Amino acid sequence: MNSLAEIVRDEITRLGVMPWARFMDLALYHPQHGYYEIKGRVGRKGDYFTSVSVGSLFGELLAFWISEKLKSIPNEVQVIEAGANEGQMALDILNWLQKNRPNIYRRVKYVILEPSLTRRQWQGEMLDAHGSKVRWMSDWQEIPPASVTGVVLSNELLDAFPVEIWRWDATQHRWHEFGVTYQGGRLVWVSTLSAEPYPKSLELFTSSLGAVLPHGYQRELCPAAVSWWHQASSRLAEGWLLTFDYGGSEEDFWMADRSQGSLRGYRKHQAANVLEADSGEVDLTASVNFTSILSIGEDVGLITEFYDRQQIFLMEIVQRWLEAGFELAANQTRALATLTRPELLGTKFKAILQHQPASNNSAAKL
Repeated sequence: MNSLAEIVRDEITRLGVMPWARFMDLALYHPQHGYYEIKGRVGRKGDYFTSVSVGSLFGELLAFWISEKLKSIPNEVQVIEAGANEGQMALDILNWLQKNRPNIYRRVKYVILEPSLTRRQWQGEMLDAHGSKVRWMSDWQEIPPASVTGVVLSNELLDAFPVEIWRWDATQHRWHEFGVTYQGGRLVWVSTLSAEPYPKSLELFTSSLGAVLPHGYQRELCPAAVSWWHQASSRLAEGWLLTFDYGGSEEDFWMADRSQGSLRGYRKHQAANVLEADSGEVDLTASVNFTSILSIGEDVGLITEFYDRQQIFLMEIVQRWLEAGFELAANQTRALATLTRPELLGTKFKAILQHQPASNNSAAKL
């Protein structure tokens, strides 16, 4: 038994049942033994690919897009990235801006939201050449509301937030939240017997779908992702909030083929048993509910400018890139195909872009 498994076992011994969101938080983010505290998780030799691991083109296209957005905003601007992992996307963005848009580069302060001291060290080593251009903060609490002028971005961040697991009991006509406990020396699923009322997103559909939902129908809810988007939205005084991730609309999660939910595990590019994540060697992820994310931003005044496939978002940037006189080398063309082809990353991932117009009520700048 490794240290993470011991920590999980000790807590379950005290609690009896560990809610899944707590288990997922420990498995992924425990400061010593969590999955993301080990380098090399992403890429060919890791457990999964991201757009960043395809090569530098993804970050370079985003850098071009950022420069186009920020050129009309005078004085200092910020680019805030969350979920930066080892810092590769930040490096690709800053390198491109420094070489191709030095005027923008001089005005940009790059902020990485990173609670992990381990990952901060990786990122610092990666970004050493950019010196004081980069600074770190632990979370949104260090940034005042309406203080950011610029761009907030993330790539495959929201899908890694801990989720709650809810399953429909057709015999009792009610939802149960599920967690984990140990039986016979191994982790098993068990109901936490959560009392009503249920979360609103479940309650609204129960009245209309309860009669037809199959027994054991599973939904994942992610209050942490909703909270993060709300905090990010409220920090913008003027600028854009951009994320890339996989998921769907609220209605998509109630389709018949979603009866087992979207929670899944990966190890060495293969599906893995999520209950083996107490080893610290399994990535855990769940699809993002974009309906809830979009509505949160709009509730605080943001305007949705784009919500569609990554393929479309990137190809629109490429068109402007070419019109601006930049070319695509052979290796960039191959990378672009991976990023945009439907059978690869082009339609698997969605892009969400929301905009906060300039306001006269913004607080002190970050």
